[in-house]
Amino acid sequence: MSVPTVTKLLEGNTRVKPKSRIRGGKVYLSNEERSTLISKLGDAGYILCEFYYSKYGVPDYLYSDISAARALGWSIRKVQRTRIGLINIGWFLQETAIYPDKRRIRTTYLGPDIIKKHLEGQDLSEEKRIKLENNCS
Repeated sequence: MSVPTVTKLLEGNTRVKPKSRIRGGKVYLSNEERSTLISKLGDAGYILCEFYYSKYGVPDYLYSDISAARALGWSIRKVQRTRIGLINIGWFLQETAIYPDKRRIRTTYLGPDIIKKHLEGQDLSEEKRIKLENNCS
């Protein structure tokens, strides 16, 4: 069973290059963001992060370790270690919401700014938050 996904991207110095037929978007990090990511996780962290960003706009992409390992030619364990590193430094976060009717929605947050906003609860207006809470109860 496929789990629908929602992707929220890094805000700030990123640019998305639109395509006529979306199979994914291309997000460019600033040189400062790139060097910060490489200094914290090395090349593998940067490559995996770029891979995840390249999947922005792909409908229902699950960001699984297996698909990333196949695409990058890495072992699944290397992708897991690197993904956990991205989580620990605040560049990657996934949450799964389970609704009363057993539907599941997985939301993926990419980039430190959007994750920080999400964790502070600022990514939804109060009106939208109340509406979502009413829909779930």
